[in-house]
Amino acid sequence: MNESKMSSVSLSSESEFDSVTLRYNVSTILLGVVGVPITSRASILISGVLLAFVVAFAITVEGQTPGVGPDPKKVKNPVAATAASVTAGAATFKKYCSFCHGADAKGDGPLAPKDSHPPNLIDDTWGHGDTDGEIFLVVQNGLGEKSPMKGMKTKLSDQDIWNVINYLRSLGPKKSKKS
Repeated sequence: MNESKMSSVSLSSESEFDSVTLRYNVSTILLGVVGVPITSRASILISGVLLAFVVAFAITVEGQTPGVGPDPKKVKNPVAATAASVTAGAATFKKYCSFCHGADAKGDGPLAPKDSHPPNLIDDTWGHGDTDGEIFLVVQNGLGEKSPMKGMKTKLSDQDIWNVINYLRSLGPKKSKKS
């Protein structure tokens, strides 16, 4: 076997080792990162992308998870139920909610998804919580991916949601208010 073939097969001498090291260093310089092999560079990039994805996902999930923050049963409506608030709530309800819940909030809206049965919002029974804080959370975040009730947080401000709650309270039985 000639000497050139031996150097490519084994690293038996110090000069052959230096030759391999030199080729390795030249290839990393050509890649733009001195002394860092491409595999490390790629894994750093992949790790960074994965970390960014996990952080973004965690923030998104936290923002959509009912129960994060104060207990919704204990959250009080910060907007006084004035005539102006009730009127504003009625306008917002008509624009965003009446298609499914009906003009009078009895759950008989003409555009409710088939077989969805939106609840009557002016009776004593609230299936997803009956305090102002719980209702706020349902309107803001919806009832989950499989429910036709989608969250309105991208369309309504907190003030708008509280106004809608004041409007609904003005329609329903007074004894059901558990703000």
